[in-house]
Amino acid sequence: MVSVIAISRQFGSGGSQIGRAVAQRLGYRFADRDILTKAAGALELPPDDVAPMEEHVDGFWARFAQYFALGSPDTPYMPPAVPVVTNAQVSAAEQRVVREVAAAGHAVIVGRGAAHLLTGQRGVLRVFLHAPVASRVARAMTEYQMDDTTAQRTLRELDDTRAAYAQTLSDRPWHDATSYDLCVDTASAGVVGAVELIVAAAAATGREA
Repeated sequence: MVSVIAISRQFGSGGSQIGRAVAQRLGYRFADRDILTKAAGALELPPDDVAPMEEHVDGFWARFAQYFALGSPDTPYMPPAVPVVTNAQVSAAEQRVVREVAAAGHAVIVGRGAAHLLTGQRGVLRVFLHAPVASRVARAMTEYQMDDTTAQRTLRELDDTRAAYAQTLSDRPWHDATSYDLCVDTASAGVVGAVELIVAAAAATGREA
């Protein structure tokens, strides 16, 4: 049996639900929100302040603002009134936590770029969960009480940010099947079917190792 299952997921594909069920089946630690909590603690910020910055890449204006917050050669250093934390700092903190969780083993990690961050590491099963847009929109409307327009906009925005973040960790596109050991269409397989496929792949991969 593999020691770590790293799940990358499209928004609305059921990643957290499926990851939690897999962890329960295997008796593994389920690492999702607690990664955020631990990273936020390291940054001395509330988790809710850090959450919007997860799996994001700093753009030009974020770097521009940080430059002036730290001072330039022509201006004296002026400490900001509140801590300046960038997406890159959040990413670095979460990556440290992900590596700690992976090193401890017996864990299912959802998101946070773990599937790409742990590429090449022995004992890791990398999984990509996806589904057609209509299925994901329907799930988002049900689980997050979103209307159709909000669900579609959120789907596009989160998919784009996750893809951009994954690209910083790997030389392959986020949705490239060759980046993973297993890809599952959760609309076709369903939650139960997806869990069974992942558990079976984990057992098979362990035997081959």
